[in-house]
Amino acid sequence: MLFRSLNSQFPTTGASTPYLLSSYSSLEIVNLGGDSSLRANKHYALGILGYSIQEEGSLTIRGPGAIIDGTGVSYGDGEVSAFYVNDSRVVFSGLTFQGFINGAVQGIDSDIEFVNCNFVNNVTAGSFDQSSVEMHQGLINLSEGTQGIILSGSQMTSSSVDLSCTRAAGPFYMVQYGSSLVLETHSPLRETGVTSGILVATAGISSSIVCSSDFSSGGQASLNTMSVLQYPTSGTDSFAGGITLTDSSSAAVPILG
Repeated sequence: MLFRSLNSQFPTTGASTPYLLSSYSSLEIVNLGGDSSLRANKHYALGILGYSIQEEGSLTIRGPGAIIDGTGVSYGDGEVSAFYVNDSRVVFSGLTFQGFINGAVQGIDSDIEFVNCNFVNNVTAGSFDQSSVEMHQGLINLSEGTQGIILSGSQMTSSSVDLSCTRAAGPFYMVQYGSSLVLETHSPLRETGVTSGILVATAGISSSIVCSSDFSSGGQASLNTMSVLQYPTSGTDSFAGGITLTDSSSAAVPILG
């Protein structure tokens, strides 16, 4: 059924009682029709949000404080997420996603906004293809061997987001295949465990990262394959850990006028 707009309140269970995907007897399934050697045949999720928003409408899913836990849930013929969004406009507010092996939220050809949402100890926090993504406030928490947001052919703005990690984690943001990332309103005071050796953001294959004047991080950035980083004054002001450039990439103050 198509609809113009909907506000949905996600029932809360309390901070100590998360929604465990492992307790569900079945999940929603979408058949992607892919080559299993290149792309999963199916995608499993608590909610499949596809082709459901009409004209300028949107779907808002609110917590607040609800925890969706995907720990231990996997299928051999497809990936598992909390939400799979396709060709829709969705706002997630006040939710925590944790323990997912694949992207906790995955989006294709969609407009997606996260407001005060937390991504905690997922192998991949979120994965977005040909989408527009905004993340305001909230947290990306990584542990060893995990990564944050992955963009492919997409645009994202991240504002006032806290970053936390343990050991060799990251990157928090990976932009590739012509993607762009804007980083705003952030300082090392919003970081836990982000030392100079931690990779905060990386861009590859003709992608770009733009740092606003109120963004700074204690970690580092890397660019490869004809990618660009723009910063307001100097690279070390934006990334205290430094910037690595390879394969015809560049980093500079943008030229105005």
